[in-house]
Amino acid sequence: MKQNNSVFSTLRLAALAGCAALVACTAVSARAQRPFAELIGNTPIKAVEKSDVVQVPFITWGGDVATFLANGDLDTKPSSIYQSMGLKMKLTAGDDFVQQVKDYRSGKSPFLRGTFRMLGQASEVIGADPRTKPVVILQLSWSGGDHIVARQQFKTLNDLKGKGKKVRIACQQGGPHVGLLYDSLDAAKIGKDEVEVVWVKDLTGEKGPAEAFRNDQ
Repeated sequence: MKQNNSVFSTLRLAALAGCAALVACTAVSARAQRPFAELIGNTPIKAVEKSDVVQVPFITWGGDVATFLANGDLDTKPSSIYQSMGLKMKLTAGDDFVQQVKDYRSGKSPFLRGTFRMLGQASEVIGADPRTKPVVILQLSWSGGDHIVARQQFKTLNDLKGKGKKVRIACQQGGPHVGLLYDSLDAAKIGKDEVEVVWVKDLTGEKGPAEAFRNDQ
């Protein structure tokens, strides 16, 4: 499987994980993946808001530890590495990548934080206008810890195919594991139409893939 690389991207500075896809098997129909443009709606493009504090998103990813260490906390702390560099930042949760893109387009933050595959999903909306076309300025890490968790009867990827009912796979819409999921299916030569993907809203919590897995959804 391909490694998932974690990046910051920016335009306007000029202007910039967790569990994985979870497998379950039930009879309920899965929701179709929605185009990213539809997910963000008609979010207007605005200039980055002028502020003494810069909003910088983070995601649930080991590579972000360096950012927290340098900042000292969610808000830049006195005597921290970033404070000594003259930076003043507010780190904000960015696992909801759809909301991240909305904030980026609306000027709340000049940064996007995500994997290359996450940025790829949003490329149709962030690359369509020169004002929001991103530039990668930093790669924080390479992923080596993503997994697909399955019921006991599934031993290999090949077991996801040809079982009568389509196997259902829970994955966060717009999240870091969409690429992992598609790469895994491709490696096993399983078409997207041969499984049912349940697109959940969040990476973790009640609306995340783990909860859908536990509840056989």
